[in-house]
Amino acid sequence: MSGFGERLSQRQKAFKKGVDADDARRKREDAAVQLRKQTRDEALMKKRMVNDIPAAGQTTDPMALAQMGERMATVPSNCAVEQIPALSQALLSDDPQAQFNATQQFRKLLSIEQNPPISEVINAGVVPRFVQFLKEINRPDLQFEAAWVLTNIASGNADQTRVVVEQGALPIFVQLLQGPLSFLQPPLEQERQALQNTALSWLDVATETEHSEIDFGHRSNLAAMALSNEEVWMLQRLSACLHEADMQLMQDLAELHRRHLQELRVLYDQKIQSLLDQGWTLQAKGLAAVASRHLRHRQQVQDQQRQQQQLLCVQRAKFREAQTRRAGPGPGATSAPQGSTLPAWQGGQAGPALPVLRLCSGEVRCPPGCIGKTPPEDPILGRSPNDDVREQAVWALGNIAGDSPNFRDLVLQSGGLHPVMTVLRESEKTSMMRNATWTLSNLCRGKPPPPFEWVSPALGTLANLIYSCDCEVLTDACWALSYLSDGPNERITAVIQAGVCRRLVELLLHTSPLVQTPALRAVGNIVTGDDNQTQVILQSGALPSLLKLLSHAKKAIRKESCWTISNITAGNREQIQEVINNGLLPPVIHLLQTADFDIKKEAAWAISNATSGGSPQQVEYLVEMQCIKPLVDLLVVSDAKIIGVALEALENILKVGKDKQQKLGMAENPFAAKIEQADGLPKIENLQEDPNEEVYQKAMKILEKYFPLEDEDAEIGEDVSNPQQFQFGAQVPTGGFSFGS
Repeated sequence: MSGFGERLSQRQKAFKKGVDADDARRKREDAAVQLRKQTRDEALMKKRMVNDIPAAGQTTDPMALAQMGERMATVPSNCAVEQIPALSQALLSDDPQAQFNATQQFRKLLSIEQNPPISEVINAGVVPRFVQFLKEINRPDLQFEAAWVLTNIASGNADQTRVVVEQGALPIFVQLLQGPLSFLQPPLEQERQALQNTALSWLDVATETEHSEIDFGHRSNLAAMALSNEEVWMLQRLSACLHEADMQLMQDLAELHRRHLQELRVLYDQKIQSLLDQGWTLQAKGLAAVASRHLRHRQQVQDQQRQQQQLLCVQRAKFREAQTRRAGPGPGATSAPQGSTLPAWQGGQAGPALPVLRLCSGEVRCPPGCIGKTPPEDPILGRSPNDDVREQAVWALGNIAGDSPNFRDLVLQSGGLHPVMTVLRESEKTSMMRNATWTLSNLCRGKPPPPFEWVSPALGTLANLIYSCDCEVLTDACWALSYLSDGPNERITAVIQAGVCRRLVELLLHTSPLVQTPALRAVGNIVTGDDNQTQVILQSGALPSLLKLLSHAKKAIRKESCWTISNITAGNREQIQEVINNGLLPPVIHLLQTADFDIKKEAAWAISNATSGGSPQQVEYLVEMQCIKPLVDLLVVSDAKIIGVALEALENILKVGKDKQQKLGMAENPFAAKIEQADGLPKIENLQEDPNEEVYQKAMKILEKYFPLEDEDAEIGEDVSNPQQFQFGAQVPTGGFSFGS
């Protein structure tokens, strides 16, 4: 049997994280509401409700193609597949109207509610054509239809989604949202000036106001309006980082000034000094802490940007190679086909006001080893001015990211996070906000999770989204926070520093269970951290809300509430006392006695953790609340882990009882008697035959220490030693025994 110290260490680890941290989280992941592309039925239906299936007949006539949709609702889906060759022919034609109508019919075909013919469309070889249409910057209606088609293809299985990615659609979707490699460009002069002005006004207000009343988070949000993505992330986290700094203020600010953040130089002189003069040392240190963290990660960000740029170059080269193989004209061809919309430098007519950014041609330089040393034949797109196109691009990125961790990471590596965040910061359109929040959630989810530094910039955006009035936005934002908080304590610290805890606690009592569930998951993840992290949740007022959730109508919420409480009772005695003071343990014990088994398991952990780390008085309180009987009842279940949890709790209770017995000079252990009254002794004895070694050892230990057997041999010895009893082995008298005369 292992030593006590080893057992205690293992027990503490298990109690803090649950039965097994990985297993428990895996079970929670499986039970979670999966906000992936396949489960967004309602949103997909809104786009598909107006869609129909084309009627029989093959034609490339624009009018005939436009009339197909009028009869699609009454034609079986198998007839739709027969129209794919005709639609493909129209799609590849030079007639702009035929291209649009065919694309629209493909969109309707792929928007059938049940079993859309995604594979048939892919096998027709038309996906590259739709990707090409994404670049038709002068035809937003065609862009929109093509984006919709590709979005629906990406909503299929992994192989179908892979086709969209391999045909080069991913970087184009990113460009449609934020423009060509905009995350690689230096800040514009007006952005720098806006930053300076905003920072000045921000500190002016701060220095004129009592520091106890200043909301740094609010001011950082105002400042963020004019900043680049990295500085947005930095300032949005400023408020939460104020208490973190323990470093030399001026040294860090000097480093900040020296290293590429000239936008913040105005904070280096008299404004910082004014903060110090007014006793704002802690707040100024907080600014230094954020700046220092930003500088530490800056090189990593730059490396990621170079990788993103190279990836776009590689994908562009692959697409051009595939397009050349399909088109067939020689390298000397310079004239554009009739009716084409190629840009002027390709032999076509380009829009007069559309800037062209050429990869690898001087305007943007590729890193060493980048594929493609000459200008591509088609321009890299700018940000689409059309809301519908941008929204469809957001949706497509969400579908791709939601397919698998590999594609999720590819979207992140392609620079997809910041454009989505930009959309969320700028848009007021409800459907856009919903789709972008869902996409952001997909970028944060999955097992294994994405590298935290890739997605942590989203914390500031999510901190704003959880104040939305829209239920769907709230739901997806809370799920994203639950994904980001699921992991090591460093991740939990970052989530706490984003300033979301109090709002998450408020959302525990939201009117919709769809919001309550992910908010509870995020809160529960945070309290898996250390005692200080758990205390943040307690100080945010979580316990009264958890008390109400213990009687929630939804079983899953009751279970998650018990799991959250179990991690709180795994804390220190002060935290256990807060749980007691808020009246949470009696309803937990009630669930331990009456609920379904999966809830009983979490309730058992909550009680067992409290007995493990609680004071003798707290353990006695649990006994007074009648916790022994439901713990004894768990000794006959088939789950060895839960039997072990119950035995651990009973052993802790017996130890407190034995100490009380010795202190008060009692004849017996009062809690051992209660366990016997609950029929616990025969159940513990039966566990000596349990095949699980850990259960057997725990049962043996309890029996030997607290329920010792009477020494029957000793009693027999005492009886034999009585002089009035027969004595075996007595000496034979001289002359032997005399049996009568």
